[in-house]
Amino acid sequence: MQRFQVRSVIGGISDYSDRGILGAFKMASGLDIRRQNDTLYCQQGLTAEGVGVITDLILWLVPSSDGNTYGFGDTGKVYKRTSAGTWSLVYTTTGKVTGACEWIHSTDKYYLYWTVGTNLHRKEIPGNTGWTDVDADAGWPKTNLENVAWHTMKVAGGALMICNGSYVAMVGYDESYTVEAVQVYPDELTKTIIERQDYVIIGAYKNNDSEKGALYSWKQEALNFIQRKEIPSKGVNGMIDTELTLMQSGTKGGFYYSDLINVLSITDTHEDDKVNPDGVDVDEGLGLFGMFGGTNSGIYTLGRKRKNAPFVLNLDYPLTCTEIGSVKNLGDVILVSYNNAGSYGVKKVDSDSKGIGTYYSLDLIAPKEFVRPLVWQSVVLKTTTMPDGTSIQLYYRINKDGDFVQAKMQDEVASYTSGTEAVFLTGGEGSIFEFKIVLNPNGNVSPEVLLPIYVNFQ
Repeated sequence: MQRFQVRSVIGGISDYSDRGILGAFKMASGLDIRRQNDTLYCQQGLTAEGVGVITDLILWLVPSSDGNTYGFGDTGKVYKRTSAGTWSLVYTTTGKVTGACEWIHSTDKYYLYWTVGTNLHRKEIPGNTGWTDVDADAGWPKTNLENVAWHTMKVAGGALMICNGSYVAMVGYDESYTVEAVQVYPDELTKTIIERQDYVIIGAYKNNDSEKGALYSWKQEALNFIQRKEIPSKGVNGMIDTELTLMQSGTKGGFYYSDLINVLSITDTHEDDKVNPDGVDVDEGLGLFGMFGGTNSGIYTLGRKRKNAPFVLNLDYPLTCTEIGSVKNLGDVILVSYNNAGSYGVKKVDSDSKGIGTYYSLDLIAPKEFVRPLVWQSVVLKTTTMPDGTSIQLYYRINKDGDFVQAKMQDEVASYTSGTEAVFLTGGEGSIFEFKIVLNPNGNVSPEVLLPIYVNFQ
């Protein structure tokens, strides 16, 4: 009898089906791979908020100076979330909200800004609790924005910057307003903005079917953009600044890094995935990306928490949905808004409950010295003492043939619930072997699979 060994699980989603860096896997969901222990362990789960209140897809979650968070929906609903997690509908406008943000002015007044169609609206915060003071100041709303799908807003370079077609509009600290603060290439549309080292960084996409996007840098005092770098993917959908400037581009789950000199494709999800402009944020140095469109939607993390850790991609928080609107880290909680085939809501990362964790191995391929197919005998898992109410199942597939089959242990037992070693019997001949491990937690307690994992064959 001989064996393969899985010696690490911290390498993230591999770029290849049968190889990768140490600890890479084909796919995983709901696993915490960035703990200091290199083991299989469940990540925190997601739990619903705002049930019965939220009736459209929240595209923008805006933490506010009044201690609340405001959600702006794709049919014009505006919601308020208190710090206690209580949701309410506070205002309704007409049409999709294409951008939203909060900004302070030299008068020391805070305002919520949002766009609908060609109009830019604002409301003083806290202001009137009944929201009768929307656009109460002279000259508001502004009505001359471009009629485009996205008016993503971000405070950058000392002003409120607003994506506006081939331009960036700007609301200054002194309340000045300009609709054309800077222009990108005329055949490109701006979609996302961040601030990096006092520069305004603008992500754009071609206004045609071209598989190209672009990244721009600009400063307020400059008459034109300072740098432009082409991205070899259909537009920049979402962008954040961690130890690197990270972006998700195109519709194929691709992640890129660029410093406006170099462009590097980092990795991808192997799915037809993308993010919305506000579906990105940062948590403990990791990029958060609310990916949707493929078979494995949810909040992916990209990066590392420690210097000597690998810079990898992982699906920490899986979510069944057809679209993710916004991902927002409020400091004490991470929120994600979603649409699941017409059912809308918000979920939060639950610090009191684990989610189900699933691990998909790389393809294990028969060594070249074996001239006949291997007989795959068993998969051996060593664990810490299993907590009450938790369980582990294992599934396998040989030669990519059909669906995964559930493995049984001795006496036809399918779920491992107690002890410190599980021997799952597989059987079957073939040249390629894959296995899937499912960890079922109980409340906030997870089973833990120690390494190495042994796959026995002959």
